[in-house]
Amino acid sequence: LLTLKIFNRKTMALLSALFLSVLPWFFIFSRTGYEATAGLMFYLLGVYFALFAGKNKVFILLSTLSFIVSLYSYNSFRIITPLTIVCLAAYLVWAGQINFKKVIGVVLISVFIFILSLVPIYRLASSEGVTRLQTVGIGSGGVGGQEIIMIFLQNYISQFNPHFLFISGDGNLRSQTGNSGQLYLVNLLLIIFGVIFVLKDRKPLQYLHILLMIIAPIPAAITKESPHALRAISEVPFLAILSAVGAVYILDRVKFRRLLLCALVVSFLVMFAVYFRNFLTEYPKISSKDWQYGYKKIFTEFKGEFGQFEKIIVSDYMAQPYIFALYYLGVD
Repeated sequence: LLTLKIFNRKTMALLSALFLSVLPWFFIFSRTGYEATAGLMFYLLGVYFALFAGKNKVFILLSTLSFIVSLYSYNSFRIITPLTIVCLAAYLVWAGQINFKKVIGVVLISVFIFILSLVPIYRLASSEGVTRLQTVGIGSGGVGGQEIIMIFLQNYISQFNPHFLFISGDGNLRSQTGNSGQLYLVNLLLIIFGVIFVLKDRKPLQYLHILLMIIAPIPAAITKESPHALRAISEVPFLAILSAVGAVYILDRVKFRRLLLCALVVSFLVMFAVYFRNFLTEYPKISSKDWQYGYKKIFTEFKGEFGQFEKIIVSDYMAQPYIFALYYLGVD
């Protein structure tokens, strides 16, 4: 729907949906039930509703509510959502999509609701809520200001590293299967043609999704583990859109359009089939440690023997075991 709104081409819209569905970057998170995928849904919905603000001012309120839900899903959206709102507001005003005099009332209500929604987040961040950022942030460990800027730039650039995107993928086996890039290699060609299409068409709305793709890696760039697929998850739908745009750009310039379209769809399904086979067979074997599978076995299969000992010591080799003990042993 977002692609259809931006480019008004059904083929682009359908291809972008197909690409997103089968790309390794998004697929693994959708299968493992990450809260970030729910946040991505409401983030994209917020962007989509905002683009209709010129038709009916109620969409401003709907967009605001969608963005608020995204804020409460995953930490990354607490950074990119405000930036996205600024980008959208700037575009709508610059492109003459809305007349502020006519929508000032609903804008003020939306701003009030949005600020009100930040109160719990602020209260959390002012107490123990910043502990996670202090642990994983690039500013932890006494790093200086200039060094932080350099690390941030290096981390940001790494998110667009071709090796990360098309060859190796995220090194964390909770974020990738270990034998795939975040995207397929053919996406590189399609993205290049997608950029060419946008630059040649010169429509302001089409630049918007590239701008949102550019700000997407910021949450990952401010942390030590970079490139990071999960923290930059909002990057992938815009890469899928750009791939679809590139595909249609190529299709429009060949005589055997339908044949090439079928070949393109089949090739993506074949690549996904290979990826999915590995996901079902090899991936569970090599990633069990990363998913702390052993802790479940300890606290379910051996809990009957715990009463024989005065003290049980559990290694933290697979990360923190205490929460598994509390959960599987049914501790109140």
